[in-house]
Amino acid sequence: MSLIINNIKKIYLLKELRNTKFFFRNPPKKKILIFDQISFNYLIDFFRLNSIKSYFQLDCRLRNLQHIYLSFEIIKKIIIYSKFLSLKQAYLLSVIETISPRVILTFNEFSKDLSKISIFLKKKSITTISLQNSDRSHILYDDQKHNKINSDILLSYGEIDKNIYKKNIKNYRFIKPFGSLKLNLAKKFKKKLNKNFKKPQYDICLIAKRLTNQSDKNLTNTQKKFTKLVKFVAKFAYENQLKVLVCGKPYSENYYNLKTEKNFFNQCFKKVDFKYSSSQTNKYNSYLGVLNSKIIISTNSTLLRESLGEKKKILSLCPNKYNQFLKTGIYHLQDCNYKKFSSHLKKIHNMTDTSYFSKFDSNFFMKKMNSVSYLNNLIKSLIRKNR
Repeated sequence: MSLIINNIKKIYLLKELRNTKFFFRNPPKKKILIFDQISFNYLIDFFRLNSIKSYFQLDCRLRNLQHIYLSFEIIKKIIIYSKFLSLKQAYLLSVIETISPRVILTFNEFSKDLSKISIFLKKKSITTISLQNSDRSHILYDDQKHNKINSDILLSYGEIDKNIYKKNIKNYRFIKPFGSLKLNLAKKFKKKLNKNFKKPQYDICLIAKRLTNQSDKNLTNTQKKFTKLVKFVAKFAYENQLKVLVCGKPYSENYYNLKTEKNFFNQCFKKVDFKYSSSQTNKYNSYLGVLNSKIIISTNSTLLRESLGEKKKILSLCPNKYNQFLKTGIYHLQDCNYKKFSSHLKKIHNMTDTSYFSKFDSNFFMKKMNSVSYLNNLIKSLIRKNR
């Protein structure tokens, strides 16, 4: 039985690596290494803004493995480290050591691979910086799944997140709230486009979730909740003559095409003053939508937390356990009917900003600072220190 399983694994591995390029030499030496492909396109913009050219992207996922380096030096290291690590982790560690970076950056702060590898990097004058990639409030209710991380520096969204990390993660040098790097990059992108959103154009911004098809019986629970939310928003906007912006998700070949999604929203909002905007061509699409709207609505999205940092009213239609961060449950609704949804959204719409934001624990807001500038200065200081 084990022989069959091993053969299946080998076939799977060969299938995943069919488009991978092999280089039988060492990778180039770089001062900065990006670990994992998560949100790498945002880091590219960060590098461009700060004129950083010396960096290396290390592919870590089989499905997206574009390059594999195999030199005599790397193979020797793999043999040594494979006694303590998985073959994949031994390869990643061997490549990192060969590149000899001074700083490792990642948006995947809970990477099991990096957690294992970091133990060996602590003696190499290499500093690992983990950037918070999404809302982690749920970790308070799921202690056992997220406590394995080794990182020198953790840059969190805010004080709430810092406390969550401190409670659940043991191996770190320090944790600093520094806001959302993606949001700060979006604001710089907005400035570059010379867009002025002091007077938001839309009453409601709906942050879309991926839908795989239009058949109700094939939708997941999350997709069903979002489909229900879309219909609620459309009805509310029609009844109250409000303008709506729907920010779509970027799609890959694994999901149905963009035209299908656009048709779905066009059908739902056909009686409403509505615009559909896709992230297919602009990764900052949703952020620009937030900045250009009054109320941000979704089922469950990190962008809701980021929107709060910009003093935008938010509403989430999703069962959750995050009430302890609020003085009231003003920003979310459990599964509900339209009457309750309409009443709650009308209440939010009519509230003054002062009244609305007073309902939140101040620690729930993201740190307001220039994350782009802070990270750039931090990297420079670490490179100088780790020479």
